[in-house]
Amino acid sequence: MISAGPSIPQLATASDAGGRLAAETLPWLGVLAGVLVVLWLAALWIKRRVAGGTESNSGGFDPEALERLRRDGSLTDEQYRAISRSMARRAAGLEDDATRLGVQASDGRDD
Repeated sequence: MISAGPSIPQLATASDAGGRLAAETLPWLGVLAGVLVVLWLAALWIKRRVAGGTESNSGGFDPEALERLRRDGSLTDEQYRAISRSMARRAAGLEDDATRLGVQASDGRDD
C-alpha cells in the first residue's frame, strides 16, 4: 500500500528532534561567535602594537622642536625643509624622502 506521508506521531517526533538539535546547537554557536569576536579584537590589538598604533612616526620631533633646532643653528634651512617634508609624508603614510636621500640633522658642529 502507498503511504500518504508521515503520520502525526512521526511528525511530532521529528519536530521534537529538530527542537532538541536547535537547543543543543544555538549555545555553541553563541560561544563560537564570542570566540571569533575575541580573536578579532586580539588581532586588532596586535596589529596596533606592531604598527606603533596611532602615534606619530616623526622620530620624536614635533614641529615646534624642529623650529627651535633651526633657530639654534643645529639645522640648516635645507635640512629643516627636508625633515619637515619627511614628517608630513610620514603623517600621510608615504615614503620618507629625507631618510631615502640620506639627509640627516647636523650635531651643531661645523666640520
